[in-house]
Amino acid sequence: MKSATYFIAVSAALHGVGCILSGFSAQGLFMLLPALLFAGLWVGLTRGIRGMGWISLFLMIGSAAAALSNALSPSTVPDGVFWAIVMVNIAAAGALFAAIWRGPTADAANPSGA
Repeated sequence: MKSATYFIAVSAALHGVGCILSGFSAQGLFMLLPALLFAGLWVGLTRGIRGMGWISLFLMIGSAAAALSNALSPSTVPDGVFWAIVMVNIAAAGALFAAIWRGPTADAANPSGA
């Protein structure tokens, strides 16, 4: 799940960059919501909260679809930012799917070492 956390952190940063590059327009300010949400998901995943993986998977898929929709329509945010968000979110969803499919490792399943 570690690689997925990197993608989620990059996605949160890209949402913040989109807000700045839009000149803090209404659409750009709306991008702060997913930026903060994804930052929270990143914190939860880095702390090993496995249930966050499922939530993150569905949010990454939905965010990729929303970014694709925004990339194909006129907006105050540069299209390149939306395309980068689409790619990073798809990569995050793929990494999350792989991590969820594999299941917890033996060390994570038995933290006491007994």
